[in-house]
Amino acid sequence: MLSSRQISIIHLLQNQTGKQYITMKQIACELGVSSKTVRNDIERIREYCLNHHLGEVITKPHAGVKIEMEEASWEQHRRELEGLSFGLLPETDISYTIIQLLLKRKTVTFYDLEKKLYVGRSTIEKVLPIVKQWFQNRNILCEKKRGKGIEITYTEFHWRMAMWHFLDYSKQYMKKEKTEKIIPEDELIDMLLDGFNRNGIEQGIRSLEKEHGIIWGYEAHLQMAFLLSLSIIRIRKKKYVHMMEVVTSKIDSIYDFCLMEEMVACLEKYYGLQIPGEEKEFILFVIRISDIQSFSSELDKQKFQIENLELSYITMKLINLLGEIINMDLKSDSFFIDHFFIQLRSSIQRLKYHIFWSHPLLKQVKQKYPSIYAAIYAAGVFFNKELGLEINENEMCCMALLLGGALERNITILTACVVCNYGIGVSQLLKERIERNITDLKILEVFSVRDMPKIRSIQCDFIISTLALEEFTGGKDVVVVEHLLPAYDVKKIGDKMQQIRKDKLKTKSSCNVLQLQKELFNKEFIWINEQVESKDQIIHNMCKALMDAGYVTEEFERSVLEHEEMAPTNLEKGVAIPHGFAKYVIRPVVAYASLSEPVIWHSNEKVDMVFMLAFNLDEASGLKEETIKFYGVFLDLLDNTQELYKVKHMIDKKEIVKFINQKIRGEISL
Repeated sequence: MLSSRQISIIHLLQNQTGKQYITMKQIACELGVSSKTVRNDIERIREYCLNHHLGEVITKPHAGVKIEMEEASWEQHRRELEGLSFGLLPETDISYTIIQLLLKRKTVTFYDLEKKLYVGRSTIEKVLPIVKQWFQNRNILCEKKRGKGIEITYTEFHWRMAMWHFLDYSKQYMKKEKTEKIIPEDELIDMLLDGFNRNGIEQGIRSLEKEHGIIWGYEAHLQMAFLLSLSIIRIRKKKYVHMMEVVTSKIDSIYDFCLMEEMVACLEKYYGLQIPGEEKEFILFVIRISDIQSFSSELDKQKFQIENLELSYITMKLINLLGEIINMDLKSDSFFIDHFFIQLRSSIQRLKYHIFWSHPLLKQVKQKYPSIYAAIYAAGVFFNKELGLEINENEMCCMALLLGGALERNITILTACVVCNYGIGVSQLLKERIERNITDLKILEVFSVRDMPKIRSIQCDFIISTLALEEFTGGKDVVVVEHLLPAYDVKKIGDKMQQIRKDKLKTKSSCNVLQLQKELFNKEFIWINEQVESKDQIIHNMCKALMDAGYVTEEFERSVLEHEEMAPTNLEKGVAIPHGFAKYVIRPVVAYASLSEPVIWHSNEKVDMVFMLAFNLDEASGLKEETIKFYGVFLDLLDNTQELYKVKHMIDKKEIVKFINQKIRGEISL
């Protein structure tokens, strides 16, 4: 058997750059033993390697000693020596442990990692790119330092956010890797916070919820508790945060300052310390980025909305824009409005501070709601123009989930009015039969023949009547049924509901058919069967053409590439809609290219249809309405595989221009 010292000597020999020789004296100094002890150990190692076919120890006069050994064989053998015969650690385990150690220590040597992970330096080097990327995504520099090992360089703010992300990373890691022992969340937090007493933090959060009727979601509560705990821990160590400078947003409210001051007072009293101004800014930031789930009462909700009037205004403008794009009255969905409002509050603050996070449902949302996700891209233009912010794909995912839910509610639960030419008893019986047989239909009102004129003022999807109606319907469809609602009438209502849902899923433009002096599409910016080798090349070609023609500024291309880093624009069916910042758009326009061969766009997904959007929603251009309508037409196109295939294989530029512009003007529909 080899001793632990002899195993350490093997590691020293393995880690020599280029397998160079190292002297006995150098080894002795490294281990704190005599040269004679090292010579004896080297002979024991030479004999052991020979007997176990692990490699060869070579000594050379005046040069020293080196070892020629297959690292993987040695690592497996050493594990067996130490009773760890379950095989080599996966790369994810190694990278996870290195990230954890760096967050705790800032610097870690290769020697310490080798001892802790039971792996050689080459294995550590192999996973270093993963570790570096993890930190880079969080604005932290991770690099090798001569004589030190691996070191991270960071600001206090980014370190705190990385600690929060590591908590989430730990939960996902344990779930994905199916570790033998799943550490409970509280234990994991205690481990990362070194057992810090969070009772004062919890009291502060509960006090704010009670005083202001706010109910934070579970993850938001956890986030606040964790980040505020870090603040107290670092204040005690005099490691103060310096918040990055951001542009003050017009939605910032004095209300949040009140919440911060109350939290500060609570923390100072419980923990017996004075919170400096920089840390107050951090606490304000934490409160603002934490997602509110709901309110204790309608009065508390209304008070919050009044205190955040500018945010309410921005919310309704964006809701109106999205409603126009998907052709749905979102203003009647109070659930969507309320939750979109509080979602925007925290989303805007996260975007201001460039907070990196990964939505766990991003991939599923893009697959389930590709059209809705595409509609949210319009919100990106809005955010850029109204708030000077660039929205990322994770925040877009949150909005798409809310918008998708609104769409599901809109097409799932339909509404109807009942008209009956008999007495109230028969009318109510008919209503009850309908609701019992058709559970996803809500009857809003029951009218007698005498009350029929009132139907016009009722917002419902269709009318169910026991007599034929020729007037007073307000343009609504009518299903005529018998008084006792036999089975075939139930089917008749079901067929009508299916038709209505199908119609609701289609985005139809309601614009007039007037010819426009300017159009979003023209043949100058259409390329057919374009041959390119990469995503960057087609983006460059299209942006340069737009810039040369005076539609965008020189900075537009860079902003398109930056946007692709934050929110890749590839959708399903080989379609991508890259776009840049609104401030770099001089005149709104859409460029289009069909590619002779698909190119990799993001995550190995290929694209062969590219719509380059240069939009700014500026009224002065005279094309704001057409810009909004384009999104609706595009969603129709994305939903209709046959029409998409038709456009993809058009070879006449004029034909493409005419086809798309006619749809935007409403002259033809899908």
